[in-house]
Amino acid sequence: AVYSSETGRWTSMKSEWGPRTIVPGYADFIYLNGTVHFGTLNSSIVTLHIEGRIWKEIEMPHMACSIGQSLGCLHAWHLNNSPDCQLSVWVLEDYDRGNWTLKHTVNVLGLFGRHCRKDETYEMMAIHPKYNLIFLTDEEITISYDMDNQKVHVISTSKEHECCVPYIPCFAKWLSVGR
Repeated sequence: AVYSSETGRWTSMKSEWGPRTIVPGYADFIYLNGTVHFGTLNSSIVTLHIEGRIWKEIEMPHMACSIGQSLGCLHAWHLNNSPDCQLSVWVLEDYDRGNWTLKHTVNVLGLFGRHCRKDETYEMMAIHPKYNLIFLTDEEITISYDMDNQKVHVISTSKEHECCVPYIPCFAKWLSVGR
């Protein structure tokens, strides 16, 4: 079922994604250009246009990616925690064909200024919606990294790292109460 904020009603629709597509409750989801994008368990992104007319499935650039939006484009990233702690960021420039372009790669160990410690993991938490800026943590230090000028900025050095959820403002117009 798809909910319409405009009508205030749910509409029953048959999924066009296929029977093997599973969108878990913890999946990444992004609203971009009138379309909701969901990460799936089978290394793809499924999309649904807000009017419910266009259903699409796009293969991920890597088997285990997270998604976000920046500069008006869908981005995906994968952080390989071992052996080399390499972060790769892709941008979906050819939306119709589902072609991803590798935008940036960086050695995460260099960003944190040290060698990998045993059982240490790194996480890319988010990408900035307006800049080529990503946010990473090693569960003790949180940093931002500017992909354009390759500068690192320490945001927090708290040893009590908690999970975080990026703030995403809603710019939708409020419906009038009388509707």
